[in-house]
Amino acid sequence: MKTNLLIKTSIYAVLLFMCSFSNAQSNDWQLMKTQNGIEVYSRIISCETEGYNLPLENIVFKVINTTSNQSQVKLEFEIYFEEGCNGCYHPGEASAELTLNSGESVESTCSNFNSLNTFTVSNPNFEGSWKYTSSIVKIQTVN
Repeated sequence: MKTNLLIKTSIYAVLLFMCSFSNAQSNDWQLMKTQNGIEVYSRIISCETEGYNLPLENIVFKVINTTSNQSQVKLEFEIYFEEGCNGCYHPGEASAELTLNSGESVESTCSNFNSLNTFTVSNPNFEGSWKYTSSIVKIQTVN
């Protein structure tokens, strides 16, 4: 009887862990915004980071130029947390500027921040880590 309860409790704990982990990290890109043929996507990934015991959760971005022309793009990100915002109050604080050829895409990763950057949205190593809520992007194109 106790073994049965222990097995059920263990299965429940594993399922609960898997559900919470899958909600924190997404392998699928989520469309943030499309404007003038420029598409911006985001997703949250775990990043092994030197100096931390547990991986950080970072939001990364992908930008695609769907036009038939080269485009100069400026992106202004606003990363919202329950406690405040990154990029909301100081222009350029969370921005990116890049030139994309027709059909070209660029994405940031844990190891390749490139001109798109990446932002930490959760640090499980720090008990007082801010709680991420959402992100938006403003797109400006100069052709």
